[in-house]
Amino acid sequence: MLYTEPEEYAESVLSFLEAGSAVGEAALVFAPQPNVDLLRQRYKGPPGQVAFLDAVDVARNPARILPAARRFSETHAGRPIRLVGEPSWPGRSTAEMREVMRHEALFNVLFADIAATVLCPYDIAGLDASVVTAARQTHPHVMEGGMCSPSASHVDCAVMLALSDQLPPAPRDAWTLGFHHEDLAVLRQLSLVCAARFGVRSDRLADLVLAVNEAASNTLAHTEGAGTLRIWQDGDAVVCEVTDAGHMITADLAGRLQPPTEAKRGRGLWMINQLCDLVELRSSEAGTIVRMHVGIR
Repeated sequence: MLYTEPEEYAESVLSFLEAGSAVGEAALVFAPQPNVDLLRQRYKGPPGQVAFLDAVDVARNPARILPAARRFSETHAGRPIRLVGEPSWPGRSTAEMREVMRHEALFNVLFADIAATVLCPYDIAGLDASVVTAARQTHPHVMEGGMCSPSASHVDCAVMLALSDQLPPAPRDAWTLGFHHEDLAVLRQLSLVCAARFGVRSDRLADLVLAVNEAASNTLAHTEGAGTLRIWQDGDAVVCEVTDAGHMITADLAGRLQPPTEAKRGRGLWMINQLCDLVELRSSEAGTIVRMHVGIR
């Protein structure tokens, strides 16, 4: 749904929610807090039929959206549901928007087994034109001016993922450490010192160090045992990047779905996504990059 004014937004989203309520469908809404407040005030449907979440909490890291949506669907198993997801909002960084585009491309693939009707609002007055173009490409239908029609720009998931495969290189002045099995303690200490120096809050330092340790441990467990850690500041975030020569065949899906309780593997990337504000994972025959962002403020 492409919108320009709050009134247009409220009218369209509330109509979507009320249509679901009329047939007994529960709904989950995650949107920026001002939009959540607007919808809460105006929604007149049955109490408890719609759950509202602040997207800045749920979707700061877009990889956390799918698990939240699937958890909601599991609590209403056997019933169709409705989702309103607004992962794109003005002020998002370029890196965040790259991951939003990948999330939107993957959503239909990873949610294909769920009976859900999904509406994704985009504020075209406040978002960059490239974001709106990507929205048209990742959604099979587009609602504009109250009218819904097939998107002439819609492309396959693999095409969209390929468009965002390349990450900009780490800056030349990034703190850099090549590591092997015996270097994990040094790696953790460097992460802690650098993150503190760049201004990461004390209550987030342990999250970042644990995430870096998990990424490096994956390198040591699944490659020839050597990797590189780079750390730098990017705007209001500290970025820690672990690279190695390994190739993850299923990298696009890794860490996006919670592993079963009985699973013996696959928890590291899931944990990293829960700990960090943004995670960029790329893997090819040239190697693997795990780029972890934690906000300074």
